[in-house]
Amino acid sequence: MTATGVRWMLAAVVTIALGSAILGIGQGGGGTDEDASATTTTTNGTRTAVTALGAVADRGRQSFEDNGCGGCHRLADAGTNGTIGPDLDEVLSDDTVAAIREDILDPGAEATPGFPSGRMPDGYDRLPAAELDALVRYLQAATSGR
Repeated sequence: MTATGVRWMLAAVVTIALGSAILGIGQGGGGTDEDASATTTTTNGTRTAVTALGAVADRGRQSFEDNGCGGCHRLADAGTNGTIGPDLDEVLSDDTVAAIREDILDPGAEATPGFPSGRMPDGYDRLPAAELDALVRYLQAATSGR
C-alpha cells in the first residue's frame, strides 16, 4: 500500500472513531439497556404505554437512536439530553400521533418557541412506512403515556 493509501485509511478510521464518539455523547451515551428499561415503569410498578407497545416501541426507540434524534433532542425514555432542538418530553406531551407525524415529516410547519424553524434535518419522509410509524408511536407513548 502506498503512503497516500495509508493516510486515507487512517483518516477514515479517525473519522469513524470520532463520529461514533460524538454521536454517543450527543445521544447521552454511556447508558445501559437496563437504564432504558427502568424508565418504562411508573413508580407504582404499573406498565406504561411504552411497555404496552412492545416490539413497536423497541423499533421506534431504535429508529430514534439510528437517526441521531437524541443528538438534538432530550427524551427521558431514550436517555438523551440534546439541547439543539426542543425537549420532546415537553413539546410532545399533549400531541396526537398525527401531530407528531407532521412534526417529523414537516418540521417547519409549526415553530417551537425558542427554536428557529427549519433546523431539523430532512429526509424523514424517506423512512420506510413501518419505521416511521414505530417512531411516531414510540414518541407519543414515551412523552404522554396515552
